[in-house]
Amino acid sequence: MTNTTPKSIPKSISEEIKIKIIKNNIEPSYECDIQRIIRGKVCCKLFGQIFESISKVFVAVGSILTFASGYYNSNYLAFIAGSVSTFSLALLQLSSFCYKEYKKQSDELNLILRKLDIDTVPTLDRTSDSPNEFKQINQENSVEEKLDQFINKIELLEKK
Repeated sequence: MTNTTPKSIPKSISEEIKIKIIKNNIEPSYECDIQRIIRGKVCCKLFGQIFESISKVFVAVGSILTFASGYYNSNYLAFIAGSVSTFSLALLQLSSFCYKEYKKQSDELNLILRKLDIDTVPTLDRTSDSPNEFKQINQENSVEEKLDQFINKIELLEKK
């Protein structure tokens, strides 16, 4: 089989084209990705907290209905209590999924920030001993300092 590539095509791209590709395509893509990930993190954390809180309310309601069904000897109340408790478990699973997505997006954001040579954002992770607590991982600088660093680096890139 013969090589059909013309010999006049250079094997490397000129520096001008590389710079143009970086400025026009790659940098705006990083900025959009970072904004999208940060919005996603906020939503995942918020929905996780909402689902967990509602789940706890439904656990309490289910418990009350369970005791009431025993006191009044009502199959209907027992059915409703079981349904409410099952719904509570479903909400708890949704909450767990949201927290896992929050963690994945934090890891993805930090990967991009490291690629751009920017300090990473602290990741808040659920502790196993208390489900309502968060522990902070990678605590180097505050989020505000990191965003300031990111903005400064973008401004430096724009000046070039």
